[in-house]
Amino acid sequence: MEIEYREGQKKDCLRIAEFISIASGGIVDFLFQDLTPGITPAEAMAGNLARDREPYTFRNAIVAASEGNLLGTALAYPSIYHGISDGMRSFFPEQRLKVLEEFYASRVEHSLYLDAIAVEEAFRSHGIGRGLISLVKEKARRQGLKSVSLIALADNIHARHLYEQLGFHDMKHIRLESQERIPHEGGCVLMNCEDLETSP
Repeated sequence: MEIEYREGQKKDCLRIAEFISIASGGIVDFLFQDLTPGITPAEAMAGNLARDREPYTFRNAIVAASEGNLLGTALAYPSIYHGISDGMRSFFPEQRLKVLEEFYASRVEHSLYLDAIAVEEAFRSHGIGRGLISLVKEKARRQGLKSVSLIALADNIHARHLYEQLGFHDMKHIRLESQERIPHEGGCVLMNCEDLETSP
C-alpha cells in the first residue's frame, strides 16, 4: 500500500476533524455536547478548520492518504497557541473549561505542539503514526522550534509507548477528572521530544 503524506487541504476538513475527535479521547465531545443542535462536534470543528485561522486551520494538518482516502492525520502548531482563547471562553460553558483548565495551561515553550494525531483503526501498526510524527518533527525544525510536545491520556499506554520510542519523555502529570464523556483514569501527561532528527 502506497501512502502519500501531504499538507491538509480545505476539502479534508471534515475528515481531519473526525480524526481530532478520535484523538481527543472524549474531550471534544465533552466540550461540544449539546452546544450545536443538529451538528456533530466533528462538523462544528470542520467549520473552524475551514475558516483557516490560526491555530485551528487545515493548513496545520499533515495527512496520510492512499488512493484518495485519508488514513490518518496530525495537527500541530506552535505551543504558544495552546491555551484557552477568548473565542473559546465566549463559546464554551465556563464549567467545562474549568474541568480542562490545567490541560490548557500546560505547555512546553518554544515547541511545536502536536494537538492531535490519529490513524484509522484498520491501518494502525503500518508505520503511519511514525511517519506523521517524523513530518511533525521536520516541521518543527523548519520553524526554528526547539522541540515537539504533546499531551497524552495517561491510560493510553499504547500511544505513550510509541511516543517514548520516538524520543518523547514525560514532563508533567496533568490532573483531569473522569467525566461521562471523558471515560479515562489517571489524567494526562505532558510529553516533549527535543530530538528532532527523523529516522531514514
